[in-house]
Amino acid sequence: MEEETGIIDEKFSNREELSLKEIILRHIRKMSDISCQELTPSYWEERPVKIGAGVSLIKKYHPDLRSAFINAVDFLFSLIQPYMPKDKKGSFKKAIGNIKKSENSKWKSYKNKNQDEWVQAKLEIKQKLFSEIMLFLNLIKFFTSSEFNE
Repeated sequence: MEEETGIIDEKFSNREELSLKEIILRHIRKMSDISCQELTPSYWEERPVKIGAGVSLIKKYHPDLRSAFINAVDFLFSLIQPYMPKDKKGSFKKAIGNIKKSENSKWKSYKNKNQDEWVQAKLEIKQKLFSEIMLFLNLIKFFTSSEFNE
């Protein structure tokens, strides 16, 4: 009896099973797609469209890409945290601790200000966290090792 180690991605009709490595790589690719766009707050766009003899306004919502990136970093961190080798956790935990302290101190200075300013500050913090995650993944040879392919 084989133990099921992959996660099934329901977007695929062949119900392929994904390893942890594939999930993380796909997630990093999605984060890359977000990062290649301007990280803007959400907004509504209105544009006129000619319909017959009249004109109608079409509204389109553009989501907050900053929040999408922030949430994606948090999810990536959640994915890799349980798989961190004990001997590598020390330096990574210290770096994460420093980032979290920075986030907490910034929260204190931004909590009574504009929400948009806080999201921008948090984005900068999460970009640093993402850099640390990528350094950690490189340190444990995540991209070259077959250990995470199961």
